[in-house]
Amino acid sequence: MEIEANDVIPAERINIRGKIVEQKKRMGKYDTDITQLRTKATKAEREDLLRAGKQRAAAALSTENGIPDDLDDESKKERGKMAAVTDKQKGNTDIVRNIERIATSSAATIKDAETNLYKQRETISNIHDTTREMDAEVSDARRVANQM
Repeated sequence: MEIEANDVIPAERINIRGKIVEQKKRMGKYDTDITQLRTKATKAEREDLLRAGKQRAAAALSTENGIPDDLDDESKKERGKMAAVTDKQKGNTDIVRNIERIATSSAATIKDAETNLYKQRETISNIHDTTREMDAEVSDARRVANQM
């Protein structure tokens, strides 16, 4: 995009370059956010695995949903809430992974489209130059024909 910005009239060039810089900053922020979300998701999965191991060990002692019988009702409720939050977090982790996959796919598609547009622009520019050359040659030929 920076290459195309050079072909714009100078009055608009500054504005377009500012927009390009803004877009690059925004994409950098998205990449940072995705990296942070991926790190949090990995940490959450690790904690889930540790909790699941502890719950399996406690399940041998329990009669209700992997919660030991010797806990009071409040503790059982809190453990149930924690299990629900863990399940919700797993769902959110899947959503974050899907978003990351879509973002990566979109970035690749945008890059391909940008490359194609650049190539098409170059082709059009070459055709335009060739047309100008041919027009000049036709003008020269008419001039010679008129002089005869």
